[in-house]
Amino acid sequence: MTAMRGLHSIITLFVLIACTSQPTDSAPSREAPESGTLADLRDAIARWHVTPATITYRTSRQRPGLPISAHQCLREYVLVRSDIPMGLRTCDPAGVVTLTWDPPTRWRIDVTEAGKTTTAIVVGNHGIVCGPSHGGGGSCRSRSVGTIARTFPFHQLIVAAGATSRESGIEEGGMITVRSRTVAGMPVRCYQRQSDEASVTWCFAVGGALLSLVLRIDGRAPTIAETEHVSDEVAPGDFVIPT
Repeated sequence: MTAMRGLHSIITLFVLIACTSQPTDSAPSREAPESGTLADLRDAIARWHVTPATITYRTSRQRPGLPISAHQCLREYVLVRSDIPMGLRTCDPAGVVTLTWDPPTRWRIDVTEAGKTTTAIVVGNHGIVCGPSHGGGGSCRSRSVGTIARTFPFHQLIVAAGATSRESGIEEGGMITVRSRTVAGMPVRCYQRQSDEASVTWCFAVGGALLSLVLRIDGRAPTIAETEHVSDEVAPGDFVIPT
């Protein structure tokens, strides 16, 4: 009984920490939403796709193979595998993404989750993905640009609105809801597309940078990327592809 109480306390504490560490709207809009058009959203994406920036996002998502909630995940690791340290590392949905964005031909995404970092670098038609290997070191492998843009974590930050909508099961057309709020202390315009089962919200700064992205699909935990720091400077050395 004492052991079960201890387990319950660990799970409760972990869930509280995980919830408070996840990105949230720092200043939700109190204004009434406006109606927009798909052309408005496409124009905002088009500006983003010509706006160099280096952005660090705080993130949260349900990683592949994990339950929808951190509570369920941690119970599995503790009760089934008896591995509390691994559970605490693996089940935390929070992460950090750094996007080094120099469109249209160069970009890099560094995704850090559960204490591990995976990197995708694209220069022209060349793409590479680097990450931890089973042997404990790191390894890199070539990947087509199309594959990286479709499958790498948080690829929705860089692809067209239509691609993200289709991936989320939202049909083309329909109304766009527009709101204003602040992200990282900066005013943004947010465009939302939704269906009965899903919604996607993009929030853009005045200068064009994508500062927030939220995907919600029924039956899954939301995917959230919220800017913590943004710069209009891009370091050329970040695009050096390992040989």
